[in-house]
Amino acid sequence: MTFKKGTIKRNIKAQVILGTAIFLLFTAISILWIFVLGPQGIVGKAYYFTSEPVKTTVEPFRSSLDATKTPSLRAYVCKDLHPRSNKDFYVDGNSICGPCSDDNPGTVEQPWCTFERAFSSRTPHLEGSGKLYIRDGTYRFDSVAFGSQFSAEVRDISGTPNNPTVISGYPGEKPMIYFSDRAQSWERYAERPEANIWAVDWKTYLENNHYWQYLYPYKEGTRAPQIVAIDENSIVLFQEINSLKNGWTFSTSAADSWADRRFPGETSSLGTDQSDMDQGRTPTFYYESDATDPDFGELFIWLPDGTNPNTKNIEVGVSPAMPFAFADHPMNYIHIKNLVLRFGGGHFGAVILSGSYNRFENLDSSYNGFTGLAGICKNCVVKNSVFRSNGDAGAGLYGDNTMYESNIIESNNVRKYNRGWHAGGIKFAPNVGLATNNNMMFRNNLVKNNDGWGVWFDGTQMENAVIEGNIIVNNSFDGIRIEISSGAAKNPVKIQNNILLNNGKGKFGEELDFYGGVVLSGSRYVLVDNNLVYDSPGGVLEVVVSPEYPLRQNTLRNNIFLNVSFPLTIQREAALAEGNTANNNVFMNSGPSFFWDHSIQYATTWEDRDAAAAFTALWEKLDKSVMFCYGWCFDWANNAENFTTWQSLGFDQNSVLKVPRAFDLTKYGISTTEPPRSTREKINRIRQEVLR
Repeated sequence: MTFKKGTIKRNIKAQVILGTAIFLLFTAISILWIFVLGPQGIVGKAYYFTSEPVKTTVEPFRSSLDATKTPSLRAYVCKDLHPRSNKDFYVDGNSICGPCSDDNPGTVEQPWCTFERAFSSRTPHLEGSGKLYIRDGTYRFDSVAFGSQFSAEVRDISGTPNNPTVISGYPGEKPMIYFSDRAQSWERYAERPEANIWAVDWKTYLENNHYWQYLYPYKEGTRAPQIVAIDENSIVLFQEINSLKNGWTFSTSAADSWADRRFPGETSSLGTDQSDMDQGRTPTFYYESDATDPDFGELFIWLPDGTNPNTKNIEVGVSPAMPFAFADHPMNYIHIKNLVLRFGGGHFGAVILSGSYNRFENLDSSYNGFTGLAGICKNCVVKNSVFRSNGDAGAGLYGDNTMYESNIIESNNVRKYNRGWHAGGIKFAPNVGLATNNNMMFRNNLVKNNDGWGVWFDGTQMENAVIEGNIIVNNSFDGIRIEISSGAAKNPVKIQNNILLNNGKGKFGEELDFYGGVVLSGSRYVLVDNNLVYDSPGGVLEVVVSPEYPLRQNTLRNNIFLNVSFPLTIQREAALAEGNTANNNVFMNSGPSFFWDHSIQYATTWEDRDAAAAFTALWEKLDKSVMFCYGWCFDWANNAENFTTWQSLGFDQNSVLKVPRAFDLTKYGISTTEPPRSTREKINRIRQEVLR
């Protein structure tokens, strides 16, 4: 068979034209999908919600842009968006795409003004499997409007597995939800005009503006705000004077009060009243809750720089929380995303949602009176969120199969709660019989600078729970505490691949001399594997709490202890502490330097100089060779051991004690500013360097 040259050229030319046309068509469809219809496009971004957050590299629409004066911008932001169903609603307090009104139908161009309108009984409203998008701006929120025990409008807005209910900031935007009011009209306190104390009649303000909150006392005779802040860059929280008196107690009865447990002996409370407001560099506030006092109902504030508070943005907490669903009224398949939450009062959490298969993503729930998030939630996800500077702890939502991943939990317990009760980075403390933490995952989180324990599980079943890949740094108590909790023989709790830095260095005298890394308190079936503990007074501490909570079948292996005074403490009560093992660990720069340096400094201040001299002499006799405690380390004179005697007790037979030397941890790329990645690889590199 033969072909003519002209025919071949024509065929080739036709094929080239056809191929070019197909390529251009494909390119056009791709552009249309990417920029308009797809998950990153204008339309797609509004409705593309999956189990994973949509990642964007630009934020194309901001409420600071006045779309009403720019026709092209208005068309870009508003015209190209249209709801896929009549269950989609919009809140736009800035009227970007059209005048807002709570009488509107809640569309893009006829949006609602307030967040609460979506949850009212008015038609239409958010229903199960619906979508609520909130535009950029600041929204004042009063929880009585929905969800609280005073509202008759609570209804189930659960979604379905294939169509969850979504409550989210508008795609590309992150609106601010405030639980507070901006307090103005401050007047100098006439009784102390020289002290720069300012006051406002808070009781009357609540009565006139938030009547239901006015009727909702925290304690008998008390309507005290739980949070006061200067809302500027950066946010400054006021410290409360006499928080024991005005703390929210989960009860309206003064006799049935948790205040004594929260602030025992007033050790966490400053002063008694407005006469004690000068606390150096810390702004303070005080509410007079005594109905017999002439100042009853007055809110007092004091600024250390002597300025007039009317020139500042003073926020005072009004609403305690955004309670979507309590434990006795669970809701399921609800996704809450892309929101900033601020200044919630002293409730369990600024957001409370119990149920199953709920997701909390890209939230910033900070500067609240108690925690940023709470609830009993099974198969739920808390991801890519920030919980910072909350009054008690970062968050407390818990339940079987629930996961915390890639969050920042930082600088919590600003209200100085009793750290032995409930305070610090995060605490999972189930109410009796309500839920457990089996298969719970706490992974790749940054937990730092919290006043209390970093991660605390208390009194719960934890079969196959995993605490993995976290960086836990500079918390005043231990990095991880497992208290009267347990896994199972086949499904132990796993604490693995965590980096714990500089924890447990609270004030001397707090009996923290052997804490710092991981504490297993009356717990069972816990595996502590391949963690790094650095620069702490204690490494892993295992103690018996009581005969009811023995210490059994815990395994410590493959861990690295650098600059740790007492790497391992294991209690030795035979009947209550069985099957606890330690092996294949690495110790370097161990020894009581931290403990002894602080102890001797403290001892030299004793009035009994003879006792101080004896204390110092014993330290010199031990020659810094003590590193382990078999039994209570507080009785170190009888229970402390060096490495040789420790091994003779059957522990760490294959472990390594390296010669002390300087070690630079900064060159391994350990970040303390963002959620961690690849902690296991970093720990393995450090191990190789230490073992050289």
